[in-house]
Amino acid sequence: MKDIFKLHYCILLAFLLIIGCETEDFTDYSTLTPTSPTVSITGPTSINVVEMDTSVYFDVALSVAQVVDVVIYVSQVSGDATEGEDYEILNDGNSVTIPAGSTTGKIGIQVMADADVEGTETCVIQIGDNRTGNVSLTPLQVTFTIGNLTADDLTVDFSWETDVADAIGLDLDPDDVVDLRLLIVDAAGNIVGAEDGASFETYSDFSTLPDGTYLIATDIYATIDAGDFNEPVTLSLALEFNQTGVINEELLDFPDEMTNEYVGEIHRNYLATVVKSGSSYTFEKNTFSEWIGFTLDDLVGTWSGLDDVESESPSQIVTTLEDDTLRMVGIGCPWMTGFWGEDIIDSAVLAVEVDLKAGEITIPEQYYFTTTYEGEEQPAYNIVGSGTINFSDYTMVIEYTFIQDGWDPVQWCFDNGYMGYNKIVAEVSLDEETAGKIASRRGDSTPRKPLTAKPSR
Repeated sequence: MKDIFKLHYCILLAFLLIIGCETEDFTDYSTLTPTSPTVSITGPTSINVVEMDTSVYFDVALSVAQVVDVVIYVSQVSGDATEGEDYEILNDGNSVTIPAGSTTGKIGIQVMADADVEGTETCVIQIGDNRTGNVSLTPLQVTFTIGNLTADDLTVDFSWETDVADAIGLDLDPDDVVDLRLLIVDAAGNIVGAEDGASFETYSDFSTLPDGTYLIATDIYATIDAGDFNEPVTLSLALEFNQTGVINEELLDFPDEMTNEYVGEIHRNYLATVVKSGSSYTFEKNTFSEWIGFTLDDLVGTWSGLDDVESESPSQIVTTLEDDTLRMVGIGCPWMTGFWGEDIIDSAVLAVEVDLKAGEITIPEQYYFTTTYEGEEQPAYNIVGSGTINFSDYTMVIEYTFIQDGWDPVQWCFDNGYMGYNKIVAEVSLDEETAGKIASRRGDSTPRKPLTAKPSR
């Protein structure tokens, strides 16, 4: 029985010792004594910045180190700036913790980079509040004035879409169908900037150019050729303009603007005009195309083909150069003598007007033929027409008609069902020898054709 009492006594004593160990806080063993310390916050109270990656730091100090952590909170108390968009508090949980045994901490506030166009924003950030107990703390309020960041760098992004699936039945990415260059051209026609990667293009060097007016243009470096299934592919283009803090994603669209028919530097499509004045830019659509570097001499020679596409009348047109004017004979003769059935007894050498840059040809109304019908002389015929010149393969397409005392016999044939179109359409090509000489002079062995495959660069 005595042994049982001894056992119970030992168990009770051990239990009391365990309880005593768990409740001991070892206060007598610490070198720190809990107090009500003073918190000091050091840093500017007014900050003017622009929206770029700028960070400002504030030092927080305790007058006496504590035996427990001290937490100081940070919050926005007023203003229209938005946390997470315009600025960010760099401390986790929007607070700084001064660990037990330490006296210092640091708070960081970052003004975030922002390229959007917007007005000046403000915010008042307060460091410290009544959530921190057992300290003597005067909160610090910091006023941030955040201005709009602006920059000189106008950036132009160039992209395109195609109708390749409809045109030739292939499902391809736009940059696999055609590789376009992005060109910046000055008022004198000189290329002052170019981007020539293997995909969509970006130009961002306007700030290096002098003030002035510039044209944004494009040409085709390379395109696909689907062989027997090849057809022209239509391209829809887009230019996106950005300038930090000034211009945000302003878009110019050019639906169905061009095709992939003209490969090489000899044909250029212009899209927009940019006016630069210091770091200020204005831009607008300005679309036209241009053949580069040709002269009237390049059109001199013999052009063979069809005088009238509808009746498939063969034709041969001869062009010469006289007094800086392109002259032409032969057009319309097969239609007049064949389809219309009159004999030409007199004809003139025509003076034609040529816009080399646009690749356009005009036949102003002028006397051309005197004829007879069944031996009887007819009133004289004038001719008038216009057309296009394709320098990539040296072809011309000219639509024209005749005028006889104010009467149009071609229109009469159309109105009465003798012709399916109210113009005569001639399609002719420059003879190969002359075309080859021109191409050779330009540095090409043959007139440019679409490439069979895109080269890798």
